[in-house]
Amino acid sequence: MIKKTQAKTIRRSFALSRQLIDEALSVNTPGEPSNLNKLVTIALQEYVNNKKRKEFEKSNARYG
Repeated sequence: MIKKTQAKTIRRSFALSRQLIDEALSVNTPGEPSNLNKLVTIALQEYVNNKKRKEFEKSNARYG
């Protein structure tokens, strides 16, 4: 029997404003990713990290 495994990469399509893309690429410094896939991945990871940090700080504030 063949067992299905979940893909490690999920492909999605997004509609982003030209202004946002242009601005993101304009603030890039040499050595930083200019590949939009990498930029979106980094941005989503930072978003997740910020949400987790804020939730952690919120839970610690209850006890401090």
